[in-house]
Amino acid sequence: MKKNIFKTIAILLIVAGVISSCKKEKENNSSLQGTKWKLAGYVDAATGNRVDAEPADCERCYTLIFKTETSAWGYTVLNQISVSLVSEKMFSIDTKVDDSMSGNVVLFYEAIKTTDSYKHENAELKFFYNNKQNYLLFNSYIL
Repeated sequence: MKKNIFKTIAILLIVAGVISSCKKEKENNSSLQGTKWKLAGYVDAATGNRVDAEPADCERCYTLIFKTETSAWGYTVLNQISVSLVSEKMFSIDTKVDDSMSGNVVLFYEAIKTTDSYKHENAELKFFYNNKQNYLLFNSYIL
């Protein structure tokens, strides 16, 4: 009888340890929720050549803040934008201020029209557009 109790306790401890380690792995998994991103530039997927986002000296420009794992809000130069990773149209422009003369924001607006997928690895977030020939490169950012 005592052997069965000890075996049961041992099995429960092992199961509890496995569950605990799984939770820790999930917590350490790179989640987008609560993260902040800033556009570094527009990248040619084949060559790796990058055109830097302009204006470069604007702290708030081209930023994204993920409020959930699949939704974010942020800014272009003058407009507020939303991102939904579960919708067919990933980017939407929430305001309508003409900022087309600011830096190369027109490149951004053209890119988000055909954005169809993304990839998140470590401190980089890539939004692919133009049939995956190009991507918007966002870097992890602290506002």
